[in-house]
Amino acid sequence: MAVMLPNNYSKYPWALPRVTPAIHMANEAIQKDDRLLKGYNITVVTESTEDEGSGCSQTLAQINAVDLKLYTNPDVFVGPGCVYSAASVGRFATHWKLPLITAWAPAYGFAKKDEYKTIVRTGPSTTKLGEFANYVHSYFNWTSRAVIIYHDIKTDDRPYYFLIEGIYSILELENITVGAHLYPEPQKIDYKEIVQHIKNSGRKSLKADAFRGPNKPWQNTEDQWHNPLEVFKTVFVITYREPNNQEYLDFQKKLHARAKQDYNVSLEYSLVDFIAGCFYDGVMLYAKALNETLAEGGSQKDGIQITQRMRNQKFWDGLPHHQSGARNPPPAQLRPLPKYNQCRPVTDWADLNWTQTHTGARSTGMDTADLKNWT
Repeated sequence: MAVMLPNNYSKYPWALPRVTPAIHMANEAIQKDDRLLKGYNITVVTESTEDEGSGCSQTLAQINAVDLKLYTNPDVFVGPGCVYSAASVGRFATHWKLPLITAWAPAYGFAKKDEYKTIVRTGPSTTKLGEFANYVHSYFNWTSRAVIIYHDIKTDDRPYYFLIEGIYSILELENITVGAHLYPEPQKIDYKEIVQHIKNSGRKSLKADAFRGPNKPWQNTEDQWHNPLEVFKTVFVITYREPNNQEYLDFQKKLHARAKQDYNVSLEYSLVDFIAGCFYDGVMLYAKALNETLAEGGSQKDGIQITQRMRNQKFWDGLPHHQSGARNPPPAQLRPLPKYNQCRPVTDWADLNWTQTHTGARSTGMDTADLKNWT
């Protein structure tokens, strides 16, 4: 098993010090389970896809993938997580007929299974984020125009560009006129200009924030906001809902202890731990698919068959993987409460299904009752 991820755990939720402990935890769980890969051992090797000083490196990812194939000959790749790196290695993996499991690489383009035949994403995807945004639009009968406002960092992994890509693409497919408006570095933002652009070009605006939790711009005390609570009272913030069930909390504790033991890093409890849980689930899902393939007389080199077994399937507590190879983590929609200067969940999305993963990362169906309260 070749794990290819960046090193910087402060910058990347899918970094080696965060994810490798989860992979080792999954491997140990597999070894203890008599139903999985009895008589087999999984050897884990790691390589960084990060060029020190410049972030994720597409070139380094390609070089390391070729070296791993030549000298280690892995049966499966775990990672990369960065979009450009995953795209390059994903094409190699498709050519080599090797499964590639990742819990990031959320870009809309990875749904093209003719190009990425062996990629299985067990984490968030912007396609699902776009479907959530589209549901909200449909519910409120917002059918005319929308404007996407984002800051495009054209270095490293272009995180904001790919974050809004799914929303933009899905809304376009629904024949909604979508405009895009880029703004400069945060310290140079002209808020009045952005608001004027929204008034001129769109009818609604959504803010998507992957891992920073619900930002609270209405708590800004700068002079330019005379009454920030009033200004932001119609804002919805879309972010991922952190699981809070006991299985996931136990996993978090073990993950942090293992990260300290293996990498001597102290992780803070936060939403980014969810990504490590998704990698954990991906390894467990791979073990189950490989186990079934071996039981039917196949081998660990039957990558296409193993990949197909990982998709559109449930295991243990009911983790679904769809034809697209991407799963359903729950985006949550939050709205500020002007009265109390707080943020509260309005609803969350799980493709109208209830699911629970092996680590307990759970999602519930869309409950429109709360949405009605905000019309």
